Amino acid sequence: MNALIHSSILSLLKQSQDIGIAICEIIKSDNSEDLTLYCIETNNTFAKCLNSTTEQLEDMQLDNTIYDFNSIAKNPQQKLIPLLEHNKEYYKIDAIYDNNICNKIIFFLHPVGDYIKFYKQHITEKAQAKFLSFTHNSIVPMMISNLHDFVDYNQSYVNFLGYETKEELMQKKSHEIFQVYQPNGRLSKELYEEYLQYAIQHGVVNFEWVYLKKDGTEAYAEAHMNYNLINGNSFINITLKDITKTKQLEKELQLEHERLINEVSVPIIPIFKNILLLPLIGTLSEHRANLALEKSLQTIATQQSHTIIIDISGINPNNILLIINNLNKLSKAAKLMGCKTILSGISAPIANAIISSNTTISEVYTTNTLESALAITLNHNSIHF
Repeated sequence: MNALIHSSILSLLKQSQDIGIAICEIIKSDNSEDLTLYCIETNNTFAKCLNSTTEQLEDMQLDNTIYDFNSIAKNPQQKLIPLLEHNKEYYKIDAIYDNNICNKIIFFLHPVGDYIKFYKQHITEKAQAKFLSFTHNSIVPMMISNLHDFVDYNQSYVNFLGYETKEELMQKKSHEIFQVYQPNGRLSKELYEEYLQYAIQHGVVNFEWVYLKKDGTEAYAEAHMNYNLINGNSFINITLKDITKTKQLEKELQLEHERLINEVSVPIIPIFKNILLLPLIGTLSEHRANLALEKSLQTIATQQSHTIIIDISGINPNNILLIINNLNKLSKAAKLMGCKTILSGISAPIANAIISSNTTISEVYTTNTLESALAITLNHNSIHF
């Protein structure tokens, strides 16, 4: 062994009262992987852990009945658990081994005090390291935070938000990657804090969230927020499931549904050549009234219609003011396009509602039934405005 290294080890060996140290020579068998360890020098702490003395161990084969040191010599890089126990005290075993230094191995026994506390900490650290490794390598977007100033993301999370590097994303604050408002109308900052407090109290919470990507577009996710307490420190871990395509499809289906509803709620029916019928039923919203106006004018233009009959026999009388206002707009615009407007289905309740509203119907011929409106339409000369 190098003289300087040997001298340093011997000095440490003599001075140390807490750490057990032993310098051993490795003798390998020619015909197998078996090996034998011979103690060259040890200190008192090491000897006591083996229920022996330094004199008894010197130049003697290392006793493996207390602990299998041979297994460490075969794989000296490992940190072994469980530990060596002596008089209810526990020691963690480390080893330094180098074939270039005369085939010697040096054992170190580090006292760890409370075995249960040490073991739990050891397992926690290993689990945490394994978790962080899994997090960074996972294809699932993940974020971890200590609730204060530390935030870490894996690459999948970075990709989900459209950033190129984790460092670029970490320049942003949480509220900068959220939409200001969530779909339920709540402020993202306030709602996120509520979910965070719920996770702290109950351990976990699931919710849908709208993020803001780097390019300004929206990204939707199902979020799983999990709260953990590690070595007295609070951590929040969030995993995401990208549902952006699902939400986009839902929006497209909703728009198509609304389009079909509008088609049904405002039907423009060609009943004869150049004659249209618009039957209105139920309560007329402002959106539906505007849609009726827009669709009627479009159809008059494409069909080159000269007459449009608007039947309001099934309309809610309480909605009459909105109907009359849009009807007046329609009749004036239709007249400019060369199309007459007939209003049919004026019942007694509807007539009374029109009078009570103090509104005037202009540019429109009125009848009480759809049948009479059709009869008049077939005889253009009988229509006078």
